[in-house]
Amino acid sequence: MMRAYLIFFGLFGLFVLAPVVNAEPARWRMPVSYIDAIAHKLASNETGCKSENLLAWHNGEGFASVGIGHFSWYPAGTHNRQGFDQLLDYMRRQQVQIPLWIAQGNPWRDRDHYLTELAQGSLRINRLRHWLYATGEVQIRYIIERAIDNLHDITQRRPDLIPALQRLTQSADGWFAIIDYLNFKGAGLGSRPWGLLHVLEGVMLLQQDYSPLQAFAISARIVLENRVRIRPHESRWLPGWVARTTRYWEGQPECLPATIMTINTRGNYG
Repeated sequence: MMRAYLIFFGLFGLFVLAPVVNAEPARWRMPVSYIDAIAHKLASNETGCKSENLLAWHNGEGFASVGIGHFSWYPAGTHNRQGFDQLLDYMRRQQVQIPLWIAQGNPWRDRDHYLTELAQGSLRINRLRHWLYATGEVQIRYIIERAIDNLHDITQRRPDLIPALQRLTQSADGWFAIIDYLNFKGAGLGSRPWGLLHVLEGVMLLQQDYSPLQAFAISARIVLENRVRIRPHESRWLPGWVARTTRYWEGQPECLPATIMTINTRGNYG
């Protein structure tokens, strides 16, 4: 039986990390000491701390959900290179070894095809899950670096949101809420009004009456409820979304050691 893995994230020396408190930061920075908890909470939210959930294909979706961040992986040939394909691009820049068949794209044309192969005890699916265990460090690094890039883009466009972000980033839980929501629903820099930018707008209105995390959770719920009003076919997902964002304030469980991921500190992730 394949054993599950985990290693602690104390070696993330590649980040230049410290709290930022000046009025208009040139770069958002995060303390290294927060990374462990954030990594384990991200894994808890997306996988429920079950290694088999590193690869899933949910009913009604046209893509597989892959890795610690449940990155969207569209079937090969669909010309949609979001999500997991962007993570693979990052891995290439980091000189991570990627099995050729993974680099060639999602081999399952739809969910039924994937489920059929899963039911047959697919060696390919088991190998993908094993590879996803083995690349835990680089997946977390990508999620955090992408989040910091998004914070820079948001505050360049909306400097009035900097005070709300500064209050949130004084704690690991605040950083987790920001990073998880970005990974979950995006930055909100396009035309879709349900990204982090829109949650922060609500935080600015609520911050006088609530703690930063409570204001974030309440605002996130309002934003997601508005999304369902715009896209009522997504209403079945709303209870899970609300539960997820409520945990930002009430407390998010962390994956226990030896349950979900491994780190090869020598950088050979193949």
